[in-house]
Formats: sequence, C-alpha cells, structure tokens
Amino acid sequence: MAIDSETSLTTDRAGFSVIAVSSDGQNEIELGFGEDRIFAQAQGFVSGEEVVFDTTFPTDYELTIEGSEYALFADDEEILSGSLRNYDFDPAASQPPLPFNPYDLQNFIFLGDNTDQSSATFTLGSVEVETPDPDPDPDPDPDPDPDPDPDPVNPVEVKVIVENLAPENGTYLTPVWVGFQDGGFDTYDSGAPLTPGGERLAEDGNVMVLSEEFLDSGTGVVDGAVGDGPIAPGEMVMETFILDGNDERSRFLDYFSMVIPSNDAFIGNGNPEAHEIFDADGNFIGAEIIVLGDEVNDGGTEVNDELPENTAFFGQTIPDSGDDENGVVTDHQGFADPGMGGILDDPMFANADFTAPGYEIARISVIEAGEDPEPPEPPEPEPVEVKVTISNLAPEGGTFITPVWVGFHDGGFDNYDRGAPLTVGGERLAEDGNTMVLSQEFFDSGAGAVDATIGGGPIAPGTW
Repeated sequence: MAIDSETSLTTDRAGFSVIAVSSDGQNEIELGFGEDRIFAQAQGFVSGEEVVFDTTFPTDYELTIEGSEYALFADDEEILSGSLRNYDFDPAASQPPLPFNPYDLQNFIFLGDNTDQSSATFTLGSVEVETPDPDPDPDPDPDPDPDPDPDPVNPVEVKVIVENLAPENGTYLTPVWVGFQDGGFDTYDSGAPLTPGGERLAEDGNVMVLSEEFLDSGTGVVDGAVGDGPIAPGEMVMETFILDGNDERSRFLDYFSMVIPSNDAFIGNGNPEAHEIFDADGNFIGAEIIVLGDEVNDGGTEVNDELPENTAFFGQTIPDSGDDENGVVTDHQGFADPGMGGILDDPMFANADFTAPGYEIARISVIEAGEDPEPPEPPEPEPVEVKVTISNLAPEGGTFITPVWVGFHDGGFDNYDRGAPLTVGGERLAEDGNTMVLSQEFFDSGAGAVDATIGGGPIAPGTW
C-alpha cells in the first residue's frame, strides 16, 4: 500500500485508517496513516503512540493482534506496537449519524477514509486476513472410539415468506427480522421496556442492533431480515435460510417488524417458544402465522404524536427524532381519529386503522425450500484495479455533498427516471444521504456485483 497524497485539518485524524475489532467486540485498535507518519488513536480519538514513516512508498504492511496487544510491521520489520483500546464512541453524535457502533462489531475490519476532517488518495493492493489455527489437543486420546456416533448434522433449507395482508392504502411493514433460537431469546415482554435493539427496530425499522443482541445471547446462530424495503399492502417477500435440524438453536422462530407509518408500533412474538419449527427429534414442522391488528404493540419508547417530522414513513427524515416516552410495551390503541390531522387523514393510509375488527397485518410462513440445482460456476473474471476520485467543485461557502454511492453494472440498473418517483433506495439517499437501501436494490437487481460509498462524511467545497 502507498499513500499517494493526504490532507488533514488536525493531527488527530488521517485520510486513510485501519480499524480492527476483536472477536468479542470489546477491544479494538485504529491506526491512521499520514504521508510521513503512522499513529494509533488513543481514547478520545486523539493521536497516541506514533512512528515517523514515509507512507508514500509502496510497502507491505502486516497488523498482528495477539491477546490485548497489537503490532504493525512494514516489510517484515516492526515499526509500531501497543495495547488494544475500548473506544468510547457515540454513533448518534457522528456526522452523519450512524445506525450502529462500528467499534462494537465483532471481528470488524475497516480500511479507508472514516472522517470528514481528512482525505487521502491511496494505492491498495491485495488484503489478506489470517486467523491462527486452534492449538492441537496436548493429550490426544491414545485409543479413540473406533465407532463414534455423534448426532449427524441435519441441514435443512427453509424459506420464510412474509405477506402484507393489509388492505389497499393500509399499513406497511419494515423488513421483518427473524431469528431461529432454542426458546431462550425473548424479543420483548408486555409491561416492560424494550431493549435498545427492540427500540431501534420499533422506531426506525433498524434490525442491526436487535440482530447483535440475538447473536450475543448465544440462543441462536441464524437470523436475518426478510425484505429490503417497506413491504406494501398486498406485497410478498421471502428469504432462504440454512438451519441444522439437530441444533436446538434452530428449533423456534422469533419475528419482529415495525408497523408503518407510526412512531413506535410493532409486531412480534413475545413468547419465544410460540412458534416451533423443528420438533424435539429434529423433524421439520414449519409454521404459518397470521398477525391481526389487535396484536400490534406500542413500544412505549416514543410519544405517538403522528407529527410528520417524528413519524417514520410519514415525513421523518432522520432516525430517532421523536419525543422520548420512557414507557413500557403495551397494546397499541390505534392512530388518531380521522379529522385530527394524523396518519388516517392521509389518503395513502386511509385504510390503516388496524384496530378495525378482523384487520389482518401479515402472514408469516416457514416452509421447506425445494432442491434447486446449483448453477454452473462462471469463469473467473480478469481483475482490473480502478480508482474513483470525487472532487467537490463548488466555490468556497458553496454546497457540500454526502458520500457518493457508485455502482458498476451491465447497463441495466437505472437509479432514477426524470418525471417518475424515486425508488425507496433513491429516496433514502436523496433525503438522508443513506446509501444502504440503494446498495441493496443494486445487488438485488442482478445488474452488477461491485458498488461502494466514497467518502466518510460530508464532502466540503474544494476537497476530494
């Protein structure tokens, strides 16, 4: 790697950084690369230990993590070392705000520009990650059982199908989080506050924090989101998962989704053993769940004011912007009556009164997927390394731009059409600078396989 050029507004930040987080998400190190020095970020994100080093010359770097220590090598010579940190980082205070804390993500590795206070161009060759092999058994059994009989692995491919059963102009759903677990992961309890993960999903439809809580619990190992954007009335989405029928951690299904538009309405199963997918012998059972309107919950985390600026999918532009309620989960009492200027007065949601008798919200089905033939392996493409540079040409005091999403495709991905509505991904980027939904739309289209977001924050006039 070589730093071709680098500019920085402060000695505490760099235009190219490397972040490595431990497997438990509790220890990490961030290294900054300037043109003439390499330094470690100390607590408070100020410059810590450093070494004077010419980074403009192509160099093979190796970062090793062992126990609570790190060491950086340049062409096989150690140049910097120290202790791992546990950075105190508030993602909500980031510019722009982040929906997650990257320094808490287990086994997370980042290479690039993560600050709006510095910028760099760099040449990056291949990147390899190596993990040590576990220590061999120091005292192997000299006479192992010649006929061991462990429980066989029982892989079962299942498909989770979500159908929005609401009528036309009714309620939408955010992508539905599902987790397969041993009956010990409780997404919520009526009369108790939501967890941080439940709150983020019930207020903003963000599944990442709940997913992290689920995996940290040890009760399950397979989870995911079904759908990649708001699920409209009458729409059906599905996702496939590989489960082990012999693993107790695949036996029961949890689900959780935000009902939108709303402040913090959601559906989910409060009883973690309510939906059995495999029986005690590992036989697939499957499930079909009909969720009715009287099962919609009020998260108790945000005041139900139905103001557009505070209400998801009703005009809210930034997450977590409503007034805190500091309450507990209760049955939802429904939206404000028509004529009060709330959700039901919008023609798009004229039939969103889920308290109406017999109102159906969703059907969630878990079925065994059919055996699809494996497609032939395509030939390996000849790799070509390209560099994308973004320059803000606006005059001083002019317009900033958000980090720029780019995608390489076959000519079949149209990110917008003049005179037509934006896609959900285009709307999220145009309103909030959030590239994640557009990126998902891009990959789902099949038109391309490589995309990226360039820039770690607002790009100021005259910078690149």
